[in-house]
Order: sequence, then structure tokens, then C-alpha cells
Amino acid sequence: MEVKEQILKVSRELFYKHGLKRVTVSEICSELRISKKTFYDIFSQKEDLIRENLREMETTFPTIDLSLHFLDNYKFISNFPMDEVRIKQNMDFFYDLSKYYPLLMEEHQAIMRTKFLDTFLKLVSLGRKEGYIRENFNDFFVAHFIYSSIHSGCDRLAKELNMRPVEFQKNLLSFLTYATNTPKGIAFFEENVAQQKPKTGMKSEQN
Repeated sequence: MEVKEQILKVSRELFYKHGLKRVTVSEICSELRISKKTFYDIFSQKEDLIRENLREMETTFPTIDLSLHFLDNYKFISNFPMDEVRIKQNMDFFYDLSKYYPLLMEEHQAIMRTKFLDTFLKLVSLGRKEGYIRENFNDFFVAHFIYSSIHSGCDRLAKELNMRPVEFQKNLLSFLTYATNTPKGIAFFEENVAQQKPKTGMKSEQN
């Protein structure tokens, strides 16, 4: 593993464990037993390291494979990990990001919004062609509603409803399925997705 990859891996672990603000470049270098010069030869500042970590996170976002049927894409996206520990880590990470590095947060949100809208709209289009998604709703509005619900208010709404974040996401998926799917799509959801239990293991799955 190259030094840059090692720095990214270790920094991500430390950021999740201690928070973005508390982790210093010195601590990262100490953990890896490298000099600060080595670090700064690769990353000019801590913000560049955080940005690189964000770019890696963004590559894990699920995308639509237009060569596959709607159901195959739907299964893949609905099975995208909703591990409670990982969700909690992400919430803490992004809380620090928005508070201490707001420009990086804005940059990341713009990229993720574009990725999400592209994925959702392609999935809806594919679902409509195959008879799983209804025609009579504004898919662009729904896409923005979902994105805002998850990325802006998930933690707050989950607390208000006395739900764990993973339960909130599962209920949101269920609500939107019944609101936008045809009877054919709802039948598939009830048979293949609704009964799945979210992951609750204590071992986190790092990016």
C-alpha cells in the first residue's frame, strides 16, 4: 500500500473515532510513523486530506446500470449498507465537517446531490418503462424531497420520532415506495425488501 493510501486509511479511521476537529496532522503522522514532511509532500494541508477522503466516499455511492433490469438495480440500491454504527459515524463526521469545514461540506453536498438525482431519476425512468413506477408524480420534486430528508433532517427527525436513524431510513423507503410504485412494484417491495432487517452489528464497515 502506497503512503498516500495509508494516510487516507488511517486518517479516515481516526476521523471516525475522534472527530475531524480533534485529529491533528501530528497524530496521523505518529500513527503511521512518518514525518510531517512526508505528509506535506502529499497533502499541502489537512483540508486537502479531508477533501480526498470525501472524494473516496463519493465513489461508493450506488449508480444505475442501464444494462440491467429495474429490479436488479432496485435490489442493489435497497441493499446498500444501512449499518447503524456506520450511520452514526457518518453523522458525527458530517457534523464536524459542516461546523468546522463548511466550504468542504458545501462542495461535498453539491457532488452528492448531483449523484443522487442522477441515480434516482434513472431508476424511476427504468421502473416506469417496466411498469413498476407510477407515471403521475413529479419525479424531480420527489428526488429533491428524498435528498433533503436524508441529508438535511435525518438525525433531527429521527430524534423527534424517537427512531434510530436506520429505522428512519427504512420507514422513508417504505413511505416512498407506497407513494410512487404501481401495484406491481409494491408487491415486489413487500415480498423482497420490506421484511429485511437493517444491520445492527457493532463492527463498523469502513470505506
